[in-house]
Amino acid sequence: FQPLAPALVPWFGSTGALVADLLPGGPADLAGLLPGDVVLQVGDAAVPDMPAALSRLRQLAPGSTTTLHLVRDRKPLTLALTPAPAVRFH
Repeated sequence: FQPLAPALVPWFGSTGALVADLLPGGPADLAGLLPGDVVLQVGDAAVPDMPAALSRLRQLAPGSTTTLHLVRDRKPLTLALTPAPAVRFH
């Protein structure tokens, strides 16, 4: 995520967290996010900026399902998100 530049707020109609790039096969990619998406809400919690989006996503319990509310191509979109358990390396 990157912060949404103040100059872009009128374009998207809201504050939020901009998806700048994705790791192929990573959590954001598997959730269906695309570069250029602006995440506005995680579940029922608004994400006014990048730190809030990351904090909210980190609070999700593995296996629970929530929604991501975002803007893609200036259109609202809702995606279902189910975090996978963290991989632990020994």
